[in-house]
Amino acid sequence: MVSTFTDLTCRRLAPSDSAQLSLIYQQTDGPSLTFLQELTRKPSGAAWCVVSSNRLIAVIWLNVLGDEAEIIDFRVDTSVRQQGVGRFLLGETLRTLNVSGVKSVFLEVRDSNVAAITLYEHAGFATIGRREGYYATSQGREDALVMRHDSIKR
Repeated sequence: MVSTFTDLTCRRLAPSDSAQLSLIYQQTDGPSLTFLQELTRKPSGAAWCVVSSNRLIAVIWLNVLGDEAEIIDFRVDTSVRQQGVGRFLLGETLRTLNVSGVKSVFLEVRDSNVAAITLYEHAGFATIGRREGYYATSQGREDALVMRHDSIKR
């Protein structure tokens, strides 16, 4: 899918983005915004976002240690999903990590999150494991897929 946006910008997340982040993290499961913001205060923490028309519309949070990185959380504003924004942010993130010497990127995703799994597979991630009952749901527990992307230096 090609983005329908003509003005997407990917940049590091800034402290001044907090108000716009709060909108993306309303009524959502997963890590809290406070937890994620604390992550960026650690030497291994990093976060990038996508902005369109001065509006923050997607964010990705990572832990980067040596030549490996883990995607901790990845959000796209519900009003712009399925429009190429997530693909743009993931691609820019993987390119930036590759240039920085990161060789492998890991993540966990709900087994039922078909849209996210499809996005990750298109970006070159492969499933390398399963964590049974990892996520809590209203019906009990759900498995997590563990995925990995290996960078290829050219």
